[in-house]
Amino acid sequence: MAAVSTQIESRIDFDRFSRLTRAVRVMAWSLRFVKNSRCPQGRESSPDLSSAEIEAGRIMVLIGVQNEFYYEKISDLNNGKYVRKTSSIYQLSPFIGEDGLITIYGRLEKAPALLYDEKHPILLPKCHITYLVVKDQHELVKHAGVNTLITAVRGKYWILSLIATKIFKVCINCQRQESRPCQQFLSPLPEDRIKKIAPSPFSVCGVDHAGPLFCSDTGDRKLYIALFTCAVIRAVHLELVDSLSVEDFILALKRFAARRGMPSVIYSDNAKTFHASDNFLRKKSGNPLIWKFSAPLAPWWGGWWERLIRSVKSALKKSLGKSLVTRSQLETVLHEIEACINSRPLTYVGETRNPLTPSHFLLGRSTPMNSVNTGEFSGEVNDLILRDECQSHYVDMFWDIWREEYLRNLPPMSLKKPKSDLKIGSVVLVRNETKSRLLWPMGIVTKLFPGKDGHVRAVELKTNKGLICRAVQKLHRLGFSDETDVAETCGLSDSPEEVGKTDRAKAFSSQEEQMISRRGRTIKPREKLDL
Repeated sequence: MAAVSTQIESRIDFDRFSRLTRAVRVMAWSLRFVKNSRCPQGRESSPDLSSAEIEAGRIMVLIGVQNEFYYEKISDLNNGKYVRKTSSIYQLSPFIGEDGLITIYGRLEKAPALLYDEKHPILLPKCHITYLVVKDQHELVKHAGVNTLITAVRGKYWILSLIATKIFKVCINCQRQESRPCQQFLSPLPEDRIKKIAPSPFSVCGVDHAGPLFCSDTGDRKLYIALFTCAVIRAVHLELVDSLSVEDFILALKRFAARRGMPSVIYSDNAKTFHASDNFLRKKSGNPLIWKFSAPLAPWWGGWWERLIRSVKSALKKSLGKSLVTRSQLETVLHEIEACINSRPLTYVGETRNPLTPSHFLLGRSTPMNSVNTGEFSGEVNDLILRDECQSHYVDMFWDIWREEYLRNLPPMSLKKPKSDLKIGSVVLVRNETKSRLLWPMGIVTKLFPGKDGHVRAVELKTNKGLICRAVQKLHRLGFSDETDVAETCGLSDSPEEVGKTDRAKAFSSQEEQMISRRGRTIKPREKLDL
């Protein structure tokens, strides 16, 4: 019977099973078939398997696994010999148990409260069946923590290389609840933000909308603030617009360009207004304006203008409160807030001199109307050429202070190890703050968007609703990919079954006709038992 059972086990490819119960039931039905074939008089015809048959199938599956990995050790133990000292299981004092399985001795032999399996756990190698055993226990303990799973497994089995922690990496239910968002190195500041502006301030700027606001003379119509900020000197320019339409934004951009100059590079988020404005300017304007958009739903990409929007909102709340003003009054308040924000210090406020502010680059002085200290260039100079040289001298002095005190005091780059190893084919969970985590959609990475430093900053995903683009911080990587086998993900690819599986795959691929399922998987032909 043992020889026939071993032959049955060798003819069944357990690598194709995803659950231990299926493998055990297949073995149990095979054992019943063999029994009915040999003893027709006592034929078992029940449509269901008994608990004894299922237990016999489980034991036979484990015996087959041990025979494959520990054949020499089993032979030594059956012949009354000890396991060799060079063996990895020598210190476990293995022996053949009552059911023919290799079990180990323990120090709890005389514990009356423990069962036999707890005193002498079954020894299992590192293979696919072992993974199914741990996975089955993981589901029995209702996806509990690692320590609980280890305790449950050790109550019946002893696994040399316990894969409890790796089970969580391929368990969809656990990953959906416990996975953490991907992280990445902080990217270096782009050159547009740290270089001296040659033409004028606002050559490189960021733009965004804030609001809505209401006025006493406009009824229920919503008003919005268009904020422009210089990427280098951190100055702001505020415009009050009537709506978020493309027409109103283009008018605000024209007013901004008339007073500050037309920018060469604009950064913004992915609002439809900005995309439409970019298309309009590229078609109608001959100015080579470069518009750069951040990833969708990634406001931290534009943190250098989002922080100024917060300052504007805070100033509005504290200055107006619940007051209801007219449009003209609101526009005046916005201009005053703009002047105050442009007067904020960019560098450390010391006791020797006035700190550097954005107004020094815009006006040559701070916003309050007190004159700057000209030193040797006093007000007695009447020549316009000398006055122009005086102005250039102070602008150069402001840039020197900006470089020495502001640029060098920017926060350093974080050197923490990133938690993003996304690649094409990775399965991720797409974060959505408006929905419960159970309702977050899953997606497959189809394209990577690395930054100039080579690190992946955003990816393109294939979801059930189509292709979307998201920043890596919005993704929770699951511990598998659409092309990764479970055994390979858990580090079980070094088992001997892989050799036979590869040979069978090569032989099957040589056939001219192959059966393909609806999901594109190759269907293997059934093998008959040679009994």
